[in-house]
Amino acid sequence: MVAGNLDLGSLRKRTTSGSTGVPLVTFVDGRVEDFDAAVWMRAFFEDGLRVRDRMAVIADPRSFPKKESVFQRLGLAKRKYISIFDSAQRQLALLKEFKPDVVKGYASSLFILAEEFEDLVSEIEPRLVFSGAEVLNVSSKKLISSRFGAELFDCYACSELGLLAWECKEHDGYHVNADSVLMEFVGECGDAVAFGERGRVVCTGLFNRVMPLIRYELDDVAVPVDGECACGISLPLVKFVEGRADDFLVAADGRLISPTVFFSIPLREC
Repeated sequence: MVAGNLDLGSLRKRTTSGSTGVPLVTFVDGRVEDFDAAVWMRAFFEDGLRVRDRMAVIADPRSFPKKESVFQRLGLAKRKYISIFDSAQRQLALLKEFKPDVVKGYASSLFILAEEFEDLVSEIEPRLVFSGAEVLNVSSKKLISSRFGAELFDCYACSELGLLAWECKEHDGYHVNADSVLMEFVGECGDAVAFGERGRVVCTGLFNRVMPLIRYELDDVAVPVDGECACGISLPLVKFVEGRADDFLVAADGRLISPTVFFSIPLREC
């Protein structure tokens, strides 16, 4: 449902991966995109990003921006976009060529790079690593951080609602962006769960007035907690995000392939 006072042809279309069924199409305009970008940048800057940092982004090419931002045209906030469909060798070659200060990518892509290249830190030397798109377990997080030689921050986001929650330097849970999303945690009967209990994540977006999503269920599970983080940021906390954990596919030659590659293909019956 798109706002009736807007021309559909002037809006930008976003499509979900379809990992849980049929891909969902949502619409945004320039103001929504600007606010979404600002929410992401707040988390990045809190975690140590600098204005002149060069960031490499490993993601689905369908999400790549069509043009550079004003900042990038001025020589600030340089970005290099790398496809998750590229081989690990190709991704590493592009990273070495770009020499990023920061690497942001799917958790599985970062894990594959960390697994395949033990001397990764000697090839590239990022100061920060941001992961997202998939559940990141503790062992994978340690391996990625060790092989990249950089502090890793995990982000919880979706294409429909933007950045929902993110890790700070305390790494003691995820800060919920309560000024951009109302996040509820509900039990089997639809009632709110208590702090410390596991609940389904239901979200209401607070900034996309083009196509509002109200009490939108993400099919994820998380555990809300009471109290404030030691970092001093007053945003509420989610202790554990236990969303859908993807399993890797193993090719005949031993390569690990993220299942996100097949999201757009109807393989559910297989």
